[in-house]
Amino acid sequence: MKRTSNYRSSRRFANASTGMAALLLVALVFGYIWAQSDVGMAPLQNMAAQFTQSATTDASQTAPFEATTKTQSSIPKTTQTLDATPDAWFADEPFATPISAATVSTAVSANPYLTGPTTQTYTYVVDGRAGILSMTTYAGLSDYQAGLSRAISYRKGDPKPTTYDFVMRDLNEPYQQAELDALVENIRRQSSNPEQQARIAISFVQTIPYDTAGVLENRITGKYPYEVLHTNTGVCQEKSELLAYLLRELGFGVAIFRFESQNHQTLGVRCAPEFDYRDSGYCFVETTGPAISTYSTGNYANIGKIITAPEIVAISGGALLDLSEEFADAQAYAHLVSIGPTLDSADYAQWQALQQEYGMEQAG
Repeated sequence: MKRTSNYRSSRRFANASTGMAALLLVALVFGYIWAQSDVGMAPLQNMAAQFTQSATTDASQTAPFEATTKTQSSIPKTTQTLDATPDAWFADEPFATPISAATVSTAVSANPYLTGPTTQTYTYVVDGRAGILSMTTYAGLSDYQAGLSRAISYRKGDPKPTTYDFVMRDLNEPYQQAELDALVENIRRQSSNPEQQARIAISFVQTIPYDTAGVLENRITGKYPYEVLHTNTGVCQEKSELLAYLLRELGFGVAIFRFESQNHQTLGVRCAPEFDYRDSGYCFVETTGPAISTYSTGNYANIGKIITAPEIVAISGGALLDLSEEFADAQAYAHLVSIGPTLDSADYAQWQALQQEYGMEQAG
């Protein structure tokens, strides 16, 4: 019974296989004839076109997009200095670093760009006394940074880069880290008092010359902090980022104040609430030139006073800086400015004393 059953099953399978083979042969012949006709080719071509189109669409969706830097064309006027109120800055300048930062990088173990050394000497004034900072900078590293893209690429659907992303991209460029950290240690050697170290850093950055030529020639691209040191020039955004790096590494809480509509940027450092700027928790520190920390009511070239609320970009947590003395001096300075361009002898003497204490006479 098993053998018969198996035999019959085998024959049914063989007959079915023969029939299927015949049908397959007919289908192949018919398919060949159909495919050679225009009617048969059209659907195949359309299908191929659909696949090609889908692949192209997918590729375009994943192509990187770039957030490019914002450059504004306004050109500032030269600094105006009145008899007793030399408080106009080059505030109306292009924003080189638009909207924000990248991932934190670590210093590289070997730096191939330390070529073309130059000895730099920088000055600072704290409590009316001048000091000097010296360091060797390298043209190779500055040139390398100058050639870096100022854009941050991102894919469609990803969050757009923010101001924080751009700032942190500049602060954490890995090849500059060891050089900037050496400068931080140099500042620490100037004083054992952390708050005096912060004041040295503030005055040192303020004293770096403003890049007037770069603005007038419309070639502000947004220097990295190390580029500011090597070229010994910078605009408000570039100098603010350099100071943010230094104060961050010195252990203080810092933020960037970005006044986009008025085309200005400066620094905020953590301080007591009675001295802070617009209840932000940060004191206003002008970086464009020598100024009293917390003084925020000066007149800026082409824009007048800062009246808009800033975008506050927190960079790091850290210690508060005691700026109570600076706050009192800033209030006194603002009062002298409000009196007008002509001061009596007592007021003029006070104005001169504040100018000397904070190195503002160097601004001219």
